[in-house]
Formats: sequence, structure tokens, C-alpha cells
Amino acid sequence: MKNPHYLLIAVVVCLAHTANSQSTFENGYVVLTNGDTLRGAINNRDWKTNPKSIEFRSASGDLFNYTPAEITRFYLEKSNENFRAVSMIIDKSPTEADHVTEESHLLSAQETLFLRVLVNGPIALLHSFDFKDHFYFEKGGEVTELLHQARLVRGKNPYDSEAGVHTQRQNSDYRTTGDKLLLKRNEKYKFQLINAFEDCKTLLPDLQRLTFEEKALRKVFLGYYKCKSISTEKQKDYSSYKTQIGIVAGLTQTRTNVSAEETTNKHLNGKSVKSMLPSFGIQLTATAPRNRGRLAFHTDLLFQQYEVTSTNEVRNSAYRTVYVNTYNFSDLTLNVGGRYYFANSTIRPFGDIGATGVFSVKREAYTTDNKIRLNEAQPYESYHEDIATRPYQIGIWLGAGVTYEKFALEARLSSTNGWSDVPAIAVSVNRASLLFSYRIF
Repeated sequence: MKNPHYLLIAVVVCLAHTANSQSTFENGYVVLTNGDTLRGAINNRDWKTNPKSIEFRSASGDLFNYTPAEITRFYLEKSNENFRAVSMIIDKSPTEADHVTEESHLLSAQETLFLRVLVNGPIALLHSFDFKDHFYFEKGGEVTELLHQARLVRGKNPYDSEAGVHTQRQNSDYRTTGDKLLLKRNEKYKFQLINAFEDCKTLLPDLQRLTFEEKALRKVFLGYYKCKSISTEKQKDYSSYKTQIGIVAGLTQTRTNVSAEETTNKHLNGKSVKSMLPSFGIQLTATAPRNRGRLAFHTDLLFQQYEVTSTNEVRNSAYRTVYVNTYNFSDLTLNVGGRYYFANSTIRPFGDIGATGVFSVKREAYTTDNKIRLNEAQPYESYHEDIATRPYQIGIWLGAGVTYEKFALEARLSSTNGWSDVPAIAVSVNRASLLFSYRIF
């Protein structure tokens, strides 16, 4: 391909057209503070934290921005996501041992925000996230935060306790200031729910060992509805894996390194000329629910190709021999690995690492020997010699990039054990790629 950039431009144009044609708006409704329901479309920004405002498009096409102070709830039909607006005092105390102090449990702030509905019914389970997870329950129209706090206390008895409070002995994980400091964890949420579900005694054992996690809380709320034979609306399950499929395109620079042990193959030694050609394909990312969706399984299948050459010259008293080594490959590259997101925000930097497998659908590796007399410019003899190749390669890859809504940009490096099928000829193929991707769904 004489000018690969034209193909890349065409692919990027197709991606941009796809992005424009697939709006992030989806059907839904908002409920105003006066009780009126407005149907239209809501811009689904795939929020990692609770939205501060939403963009609403009415049936007539007018755009409005609504904050939690202006509406009481909104609903996204396709995503099956339900949000409630509240204004209340939120617990702001840290729970990580390194940030807990003797008075940190007193931290709180008045906030007006949208809460994500996890379980909808007579007693609803709601959620928000800032620097930690917050869970709430709504009963009789009143929203109450479920409290899970920690603080450092001074005391002689490491086993002293009060209702819902567990005390741990001081160890190397906790700071000291001369006197003995103990880390107390207040699991008040258990007793809040025991009171809320007091009319279902069979839940008591589950409530007593309940952990402060979405999956466990969702299970106990649904258990209450089953106990009372109450039907509930099915909500989106944020505690399950989230799978995303997309398309990817970019430019890949390829270089081969050849090392031949035998004298007859020494002309193959050295680095090849770099090749820059387009790459494109499909990708799949499955995000784990734990750790706020920061850890994910990522795989992509790319079509990549390269045509590179290297030149070596050998001289004697009568003539010189110019060896032109040509490597022309078209590959299907499967990358499988892990991805870690470093932030939960609209712009999310990430890092990748994994294994790569390459299957070559086109394989050409050969040497042209040109013998040229010292006083002449043109060769008087020319030979063509094929190099034995294999159709598969394995290796490793790593990358770093950033996502924004449905788009991602990534810089990636990979290295494989090469295509040589001759034990005496060692080959490595090194690639550097700049990839642009768009999530379809």
C-alpha cells in the first residue's frame, strides 16, 4: 500500500460518522418539583459518579439542563436507570485507616444530589459515590443514610463496645501518638436495617452478618420483599460485570530484529526499516463491579500489516554483494489482558498489560542477493531466496490511554517471538501503535 494514511483517514471518518449517528440521548422522563412528568430524551453520560445535572431534550427538540433542585427524579428507559433527587446531610467521614482520626467521624456536609436507585419498592435502596460509597434507604418518603464509620479512640480495654461498634486492637496499620489508639468501626447500618425490616424476623441472621457492599445490601433488600411477598421493579444491577463492545483504528509502526547464528545467514542480521501502516478491528471490555469498576478484562482483534526491508553488504577484492531482506506480512492480532482505570470520572486514564497472539494470513520473507563488480553500478547476478516462516507468534503487550464517554485514545507497545521457522534465525517483531476506539454498546 503506497499511501496507508488514506485508509486511516477513511476509517476515522467512518468512526466519526458512527459516533454522530449514535446519539447518547435515550428515551426517558423527568418529574418536576410540582409533580408534572415530562417525557423526552436524556443524555446518558454513563456517569461514574452521581451527576450534578442532566441534559433533557423535550419532544419538541428543546434542550434543558436540570439540577437536583429542579426535579425530583428522572428515568432512563433503555438503561433502566432510576435516579432520585434529595437534599440532606451526607456523612463525609473517611473509613480508610490511614485517614481516620479521633474526630473524623463527625465530618458531614449538606448536599443536594441525585441518588441512583438500586432497589425500588416500599423500602428502596439508593446509592451515591464521592470518595467512598454511600448507601441510603427510603421508607415512607423519607431518605436515611446507612452509616458505616470509623474513628480512633483512646482507651484501656480494646474490647469495649457499644451498640453496633466493633473495636480492633492497635497494630502497625494504625497511627499512634504515644497513648494507645484503637480503631473503632461503627456498623450502625446493621441496626438501622434491623429496625426498618423489623416485621421480617427471618432476615435477622442475614442482617447481623451483613457487609457494607452493594451486592450484599441488594440481596437483603430483595430478601425482605420476598419475605413480605411484595413485587418490586427490576433495576439495573451495578454489582454485575459490565460488557462493552467497540471498534478501533489507528497507526502501527513495526520493526523486525533478526539475529542469525550461522555464517551463511549473517546477511540477515540487524534491524529492519520501520513500517507505518493502519490497524483496525474490534474490542471487548468487561468491567468488574468491585473497586468502583476500576479493574477490567480487555481483549481486541486487530488486522495489522507491515512491509519492511533491511540491507547488508559484503565486499571482496572483485565484487560486492548487496543483500536486500524483505518481510511482508498481514496479521490477525489477538490481544488479551487486564485494564486498570486510575480514576472514576468523565475522563478516565488507564493502563493495560497482557498477552498477544498473532496469526499471519499473508507471509513473505525472502532475500535478494545482488552481486556487483567494484567498477560497475548494476548487478551482474541476482538470486532470490525464501526464508522459512511459521503462521503464528506469541508475545506481550502493554499500553496506556484515556477514555472520555464512548471514546478512547491509547498508546500501545507489543513484542512477539517473530515468524522465523528456522532455529538458527531468531526474529522479534516490535510494534508501537496509536489507537482510537469508539464504544458501540
